[in-house]
Amino acid sequence: MENFLWTVGVTSGPELGYWRRMVSTVTALVTVIDDTYDFYGTIHELELFTDAVRRWDVNGIDHLPDLHNTMSQIAFDVFKKQGIHIIKFLKNMIGLCKAYLQEAKWYYSGYKPSLNEYIENACISIATPLILVHAFATATNPITEKAMKSLDDYPELIS
Repeated sequence: MENFLWTVGVTSGPELGYWRRMVSTVTALVTVIDDTYDFYGTIHELELFTDAVRRWDVNGIDHLPDLHNTMSQIAFDVFKKQGIHIIKFLKNMIGLCKAYLQEAKWYYSGYKPSLNEYIENACISIATPLILVHAFATATNPITEKAMKSLDDYPELIS
């Protein structure tokens, strides 16, 4: 609920209802995944989960139903409405899971990262790049290949 209320605070126009639903869904998934890495998973389980997300394997969908289906549905919706393939950009979830795994490894091993190590990882684990890509892909209409390519050409803009 709080994720949805945040999106209403960001924009309340009725024309962005789809955007609010998709960004709410993504931020809720990010929250659940973050909590899983922080509190619920063993290192072995987290490594398996990270590997499954990294492979983005449809055969592993039984283990990742909400994550895979949500990202694929967003990509399908944008393709259907605008004819643009965005799945590679939505796969930023892979980097997020890798960053969460790094934090879990530091915690379980008792390692205290240097400030530079921490900041470098936190730039991803804060989830801002992932949420910005989803927000851009679901709010921009029409979205262009050139605009999506700029996410590849200028990744520092969102990280």
